[in-house]
Amino acid sequence: MRKTSGMKSVAFIYGIFVAVLAIAVLAAAIYAVSVITVTRPEGRISRSDWPRHYAENFARYISVQNGKPKISTSFMNPCLTERYWSWMIWR
Repeated sequence: MRKTSGMKSVAFIYGIFVAVLAIAVLAAAIYAVSVITVTRPEGRISRSDWPRHYAENFARYISVQNGKPKISTSFMNPCLTERYWSWMIWR
């Protein structure tokens, strides 16, 4: 029976600890990214606060003419291509 030194077992345990720690950090990073991102209707991945920014910017593209709201075409074209408003227009 051959006796191995204690340093080999300590190095092995340390290696396992470092590997588990690296896997835990990677899993935490993946989880954090999945929490702060969302898949948009067209399939792109964006930050989860994009609807808030969309709504905040909407006021710049709407005006009232003859008592009726009018949306500028520079804003309406992206809305139609990304299908945000298609359900409202065809009603």
